[in-house]
Amino acid sequence: MLARLGTLMVDEYIPSAMVSGFGFAGQITFGFLEFEAREYKPKSYENFEVTNLTGSLAWKDGKPLPHLHATAGSSSFEAVGGHSS
Repeated sequence: MLARLGTLMVDEYIPSAMVSGFGFAGQITFGFLEFEAREYKPKSYENFEVTNLTGSLAWKDGKPLPHLHATAGSSSFEAVGGHSS
């Protein structure tokens, strides 16, 4: 998803924006920031619905830099969240 947003930013000349959304995703991957290691640890989930997505679109060093966080829920009402990948 982040790569698609980056492409959209380039194609449509988007200098910056706020993003929000929700909807069914099926499989979703979130990253959790391991602060001391300064890296994201990814984890994927199946059959989850995105209940909230929020973030920003910006540029860094001449390249698009989407930054999104989301929560998602399962049919058993389990909720997960993190940095959206």
